[in-house]
Amino acid sequence: MLDRMTVLNQTTYLRSGETADLTFLNSFLKLLRKQRVIIYVLPAIVLIVTLVVALRMPDKYIATAKTMRGIGKSPNVAASMAIMIPSSLLPSNIPLSGSLEGNIYLELLRSNPVTDSVLMQVYTDSLSVPKGTLPELFGTEKIESARQRLKRISSFSHDRKSGVISIQVETTDPDLSAQIVNNYIKQLNYFRQSVDRKTAERASIYFEERLVEQKKMLSKAEEKQTSFLAKNRNYQRGDDPELMLEVERLGRNVVFHRQLLLSLMQLKTNSDMERLKNTPNLTVLEWAQPPMHKSGPYRTRIVFLATIGAILFAIGLVILQVACQWYIPATTQQELVNSCNSVGEDVRYVVNRVRHPLRTLEKADV
Repeated sequence: MLDRMTVLNQTTYLRSGETADLTFLNSFLKLLRKQRVIIYVLPAIVLIVTLVVALRMPDKYIATAKTMRGIGKSPNVAASMAIMIPSSLLPSNIPLSGSLEGNIYLELLRSNPVTDSVLMQVYTDSLSVPKGTLPELFGTEKIESARQRLKRISSFSHDRKSGVISIQVETTDPDLSAQIVNNYIKQLNYFRQSVDRKTAERASIYFEERLVEQKKMLSKAEEKQTSFLAKNRNYQRGDDPELMLEVERLGRNVVFHRQLLLSLMQLKTNSDMERLKNTPNLTVLEWAQPPMHKSGPYRTRIVFLATIGAILFAIGLVILQVACQWYIPATTQQELVNSCNSVGEDVRYVVNRVRHPLRTLEKADV
């Protein structure tokens, strides 16, 4: 009789046409129904908390501007300058490769001088944001903290093919985002002009020194030619080939030094013009405008993903609990509980001894 009842109990869940896998699924669903409190309550709590946090998150707006370097000098002049002076003295308007020029602008945008200049500008006339500098709007008095925060909300990129530099800033106010981006462009142009002026000034000094040396070399070459012709006035009547070659060599040397002197004078004039000019070095393709649509946060996506994650986590807890009950004997479970309790007692003893060392010692003596 008992054997028959056992068989009946074991085959209770096997109906006609039902497989063992389906039976296991039904058992698993039944287990989930028993633990429905955890599965319902935990995702509900996470849903409510995530919804409250998402609703309290402020809207963010990204403003974008695009610019590129201005047109440099003619390639012939640039090539002459590149041949005659070191690269460290070359003015910045020499046509460099697009990637190198773009990297220079990106490094300038990330540099502390440009960042500090952008921070110290006064913002904004928006109704939602008070007027003030960025450290004041960020609520910090430390310049390094303000730098880090500005760098976190800013991003710069360079397209090597077109040479276009994109500047993006994301804040909680559309007007503030656009103002910061436009100030980045203004400060970038200002610092680039400053670098160009200093470089042109160094180049001008270099050319001035070379001009003095070249004039001396030209004077020596002319004196040498004049002295040789004075000693050999009748060289045209003679038939000495070495004498004719020497005359031609001295003439070529004088012509070379004269052409080199003229080139240096032209380069000196160009560097002086570069040092004195006040034209923009950047061509602004698109100034930043206050964005009309927000860039984040995506509240629906955040709430949905958090809720799905909570449901999966709750199901995982149920599976873990059942697995522990199936695979860990009752005696082992009791030992684990006792170990946890003893650990808790030890922790409380240590905490009490730290808080009240004298009182603990007195109890120990008693």
